[in-house]
Amino acid sequence: MILASGIQAATTIGSNIATGGNITVNTDRFVVTGSNGNLNIGPNTFTVAGATGNTVIAGSLTVTGAQTFTGALYADGGVDR
Repeated sequence: MILASGIQAATTIGSNIATGGNITVNTDRFVVTGSNGNLNIGPNTFTVAGATGNTVIAGSLTVTGAQTFTGALYADGGVDR
């Protein structure tokens, strides 16, 4: 077992990582919450709710290719062509 506090340089792990708690990188830049599976990158610039899969993006979203929407589409600022 390697304790995270003991790693002092770049490390490659060749198998799975299991934790009973949260995974946090650089204080709050990338956080996976163990109790609910929430993912937070940013802080709070890209989040995915573990329970629902709902996604929040605090910036622009660029999509290339075809899109398929199932359910309602809300365009708060209008739709440009």
